Amino acid sequence: MKLLNIFLPTISVIFATMVTATVSGSTSDDYCYDHELEDSICHETQSSCQVERKNDLMAEGKCYKAMM
Repeated sequence: MKLLNIFLPTISVIFATMVTATVSGSTSDDYCYDHELEDSICHETQSSCQVERKNDLMAEGKCYKAMM
């Protein structure tokens, strides 16, 4: 019984962390640009997307807001 009292809260914390990481990971990259060799490259902010796109010789098009 004592093992169950330790095991159950531990599993609950691990599961809650996994769900939070999945949600935050899927919404962090909002601004993307198309790339010649890849579908698109995404960044968290529009300004970082624009800087990286300007420095990328294989970039195609402008930065756009990704639809999630």
